[in-house]
Amino acid sequence: MKKKRQRTPAERLAQLEMINWILAQPQVLPAVYAAKKQLDAWQWNDEKEKNEYNDPAFLTFWGSYPKKVGKGAAFRAWKRIKPGEKKAQQIIDSVSKHKNTPAWKKEEGRFIPNPATFLNQQRYDDEIEEKNERVRDLYKLEYDQERHTMVQVPIKQ
Repeated sequence: MKKKRQRTPAERLAQLEMINWILAQPQVLPAVYAAKKQLDAWQWNDEKEKNEYNDPAFLTFWGSYPKKVGKGAAFRAWKRIKPGEKKAQQIIDSVSKHKNTPAWKKEEGRFIPNPATFLNQQRYDDEIEEKNERVRDLYKLEYDQERHTMVQVPIKQ
């Protein structure tokens, strides 16, 4: 779909001046109202674009997400989901849990998906496997001279 060309402020001013001139002509009032309505719509779209990221839940999500790329795409994905208060909190909580996974910590966050991908693929619904860190502490590696390999040896407590 082709995007409409944005009017420059000078073009808008010229159109506003034309509308004011037409207002002085009593025989063309219906055309005036149509032109004024169109001008107001253009101005409203500009205001909407200025305040595009005004959703506080999205800003919280964006602030908590570790990879800050593609904010516009992420916001479009957020609007597509239309999360309510409960769903938004679920997404933000999911980001906090994902931050502690080995996949997201590996190679300085190389495998963290872009925020838009995270939202579009509904990765906030993924089950996160929480490993018990204590199990790792119960073993240590030692060199076995007979086998010439490293082996795990239980630590006696």
